[in-house]
Amino acid sequence: MSLVAYEEFARRSYGSLERPRYDVISKRLEKEPYRDLLEELERLGEIEDVTDLNCDVAFAWKIRSGEPGVVVRLSVVGPYAAVFRLHTDGYETGESVTEGPWGEQDRRVIAAIEAAGFRTLRSEELEQRMKINFPECGGNASIYQVFFSEE
Repeated sequence: MSLVAYEEFARRSYGSLERPRYDVISKRLEKEPYRDLLEELERLGEIEDVTDLNCDVAFAWKIRSGEPGVVVRLSVVGPYAAVFRLHTDGYETGESVTEGPWGEQDRRVIAAIEAAGFRTLRSEELEQRMKINFPECGGNASIYQVFFSEE
């Protein structure tokens, strides 16, 4: 996907790339717009909400039906998802599930997300950078930061 498309979703959600507004994002998180998808994911395994409302601009859920499980992040900035493997100790590894190899749970999670209209981003897409005036990023943030977590 082109950087221009990412920038357009970011501009629509934050109001501006030069002066992004976070209050709009917070209101979207409070409305729980992905309730139907969450119910679908609950059928795939045990769910734990790990969304950090202080820094996330996406919902984050750990899903375990076997070990070790995955973390699903669903952006409220654009129609994007990121899915990462969990370590056996329960923490997020940062290893994107989209690179494979896929287990049965991985396939079912990604299929449910994509059926709901999200595009699951790969590691190289998450690492791309765009100009947006996030003070903590010096005006140049990764796609991951823009769509999933400001940290």
